[in-house]
Amino acid sequence: LFKLPAHVTALVVLGCLVGTGIGYSGWWCRAKVSATSFTLIGVLNKCLTVFMNVLIWDQHASPFGIASLFVCLIGGSFYQQAPMRKDGDESGKAQAEK
Repeated sequence: LFKLPAHVTALVVLGCLVGTGIGYSGWWCRAKVSATSFTLIGVLNKCLTVFMNVLIWDQHASPFGIASLFVCLIGGSFYQQAPMRKDGDESGKAQAEK
């Protein structure tokens, strides 16, 4: 094995701790909100990441790529869960038996 410098080892350990924290915070957040809200939080996080990328670095997504992202977000905002069936609705059972 080879010996890494102390600052490199510290950065690797810090990266592991931060990654573990991100994983556990995701599980905690998922337990606190609905699946739809959790997905929305994830999408907004990605938008924030893209925005920060545009501000900080020279090489980032093209204007077409960013516009496509927002078209997808707008389309996703129209999503609705299908209404629940009533208990007496037999059409679902008939469909399943076919």
